[in-house]
Amino acid sequence: MTTAFVSGRVFTGDGKVLEHATVIVEGDRIVKVGKGKTTVPRGAEKIPLEGATLFPGFIDCHVHLCLDGSADPMTTLLKDPLPMTTLKACRLAHKTLMSGVTMVRDMGGKDGIDLCLRDSIRSGLTLGPRMLVSRQMVCMTGGHG
Repeated sequence: MTTAFVSGRVFTGDGKVLEHATVIVEGDRIVKVGKGKTTVPRGAEKIPLEGATLFPGFIDCHVHLCLDGSADPMTTLLKDPLPMTTLKACRLAHKTLMSGVTMVRDMGGKDGIDLCLRDSIRSGLTLGPRMLVSRQMVCMTGGHG
């Protein structure tokens, strides 16, 4: 499947901004970024981007996908059954990807959930960003407080 994002502004990530640009995607890979009149392959789905800007995917260097963002996430993590924590982590991974973050560095989860989530995303079973995982929470002596 080929998709062409046409007539948009493209932030290239190296300080350049291309106006009226076209981005060609084949499958899950960007194969061409062009300015102005760029040839769109026959049969490609065209998505107009007038007034919109495309950015490269963002990287979040410190996340805990097993923590739910509640007022007291550690208590919630300890209280929730493992299957609930797993489902919350899957949901958060999906929300993270949909917000434009395409890679995360997960700084620790619970009972291997982060490792399984990473593998589930890699295999296509779960939607989420690429993950680098530490397995166990990383913390300085004495904790964050």
